Amino acid sequence: MINFERITWQQLLTLSKVIHSSSSLSLRIIARWYNSESTNFSDTLEFLEKIGVIKIKDNIIKPDVALKRIVGTNDQLIKQFLVDVLFRKKNILRKYLGDFIDHFELYDDYYKFTPTIQERLKYSGIRNFLIGLGVLRFESQTNSYLIKKELMVNFPDKNKVLTYHKFEKILKSKKELGFAAEVLVYKLEKGNFKNKPHIQARIRHISLENVMAGYDIKSFEQRKDRGLIPKYIEVKAVSEHDWKFYWSTNEINKAKQLGNNYHLYLIPVNNGEILNTSSWRQIKNPYREVFLNKQRWEQQIEAISFTTIN
Repeated sequence: MINFERITWQQLLTLSKVIHSSSSLSLRIIARWYNSESTNFSDTLEFLEKIGVIKIKDNIIKPDVALKRIVGTNDQLIKQFLVDVLFRKKNILRKYLGDFIDHFELYDDYYKFTPTIQERLKYSGIRNFLIGLGVLRFESQTNSYLIKKELMVNFPDKNKVLTYHKFEKILKSKKELGFAAEVLVYKLEKGNFKNKPHIQARIRHISLENVMAGYDIKSFEQRKDRGLIPKYIEVKAVSEHDWKFYWSTNEINKAKQLGNNYHLYLIPVNNGEILNTSSWRQIKNPYREVFLNKQRWEQQIEAISFTTIN
């Protein structure tokens, strides 16, 4: 197993140049020359061997034709060559790389991974190596790591597999975002009656009391013609790109029953952050405006429940 803690891009560059420049490809001579300029010779040599750009036979190093051709160019092209080999060609290291990449999820043009403290420690070696190679980028705002989408095309199996661990993390993240969106809407509704504390006191975060109510928040609307009327709000945290959300049968039936008193609040999220209120969508009577509006909203059945008849 490769110890990524002991391998850096600079070491790979140094060894590649030594192999390219040496008049003798004897393992002993290459090792002596390399060790005078860098460290961890055995680990670095093993890495190049496992990705298939060199072979070792009878203590003689035999570089791949492509490696010999590319090393005479600039350092950036050498780096790109190694990235291409590592990500696009089959090699022994794809397994170790795939174990790390399995944690990434697609967001726009990047795959993103927000590790726990334990995962940060576990993958520190391969993480630092990929950062040095220019493959991985750290996003400080979210403490996440990003890989460009085009580098992931040769990992289709990893992207199709959804482990229970990953599924749990996705559910937890969605649950936390959904609850955060509900809290923001609850505070917004309270703020609409900041000068009327007697009405504020009647606004309730219903989902904390009854998850089967079919809506999340009970608030009010002040109308000139009808006075104070109830307002039932279902909150959905959605992607800002497609506004996709899941609507349970219970929620749909409640929306149909309550008509104009039922409101759907769609709260857009980007990179795990809830966007400001100017981008929110508040839909009155969503049974009519969403469920029955097939010209504007596309419905997709993703689960069907079955019950025995007798």
